[in-house]
Amino acid sequence: MALRLGLLAVLVVAAVAALPSARPQPSTTAQFLNDLRSGQVSAVRYASSSVEVRWSDGWRNWYRASLEDPLPSLPSSPDGSTATSQYGTAQIWLDNALGATGHHRLDYEVISGSDRLSWARQVPWHGLSAAAGGAALAAFLLMLSRRDHRLGNRWAWLWVMGTTTGLGVLLYLVLEPSPLWWRRSGRRPMPARPAFLGGVGLLIAVALKPAIAVLSLLVSS
Repeated sequence: MALRLGLLAVLVVAAVAALPSARPQPSTTAQFLNDLRSGQVSAVRYASSSVEVRWSDGWRNWYRASLEDPLPSLPSSPDGSTATSQYGTAQIWLDNALGATGHHRLDYEVISGSDRLSWARQVPWHGLSAAAGGAALAAFLLMLSRRDHRLGNRWAWLWVMGTTTGLGVLLYLVLEPSPLWWRRSGRRPMPARPAFLGGVGLLIAVALKPAIAVLSLLVSS
């Protein structure tokens, strides 16, 4: 119980910390450069799926600017070096912008649309972001190592946890092997077999996808 509560607390705190980054204010690349030069930027994120840069000047204030528009020219890097990148022109420009303003050591992350826990990378503190990733991994290993499950077997939870961008991890920690709101004295014995098998788990995961998309729109609108 203590392990479940600890992992759940880390994930909830990280999710709350990531909420402001889900609603960045529209801005421009010129303003991004001005904020970099003035030392106001505390975190930078490159969103590869939308080709935009997001930055913050504190935990609560986030901004975004498209990198598909004509990009402003950059001054030379303070050390005379030129940043290189294996990615496209937009990320090369961003790497050069960080180098030209002397901010290579800034809190900088690349957010990929294929990352199943991409929201954790938007947490403006590396330590908390890493802790959230570690908590999700620990919950996944806990699921694999546990023999008895009440609601779904390993295959069912594998589908739900692996395809719902963190929601399945939260559901598992709350519900297995018994819901957190059940009192210890009133817990029911474990069933002979879980209620759901792998096929039902896949259907649940598919059904949760639209709900997650709607929730994402509501949070970012």
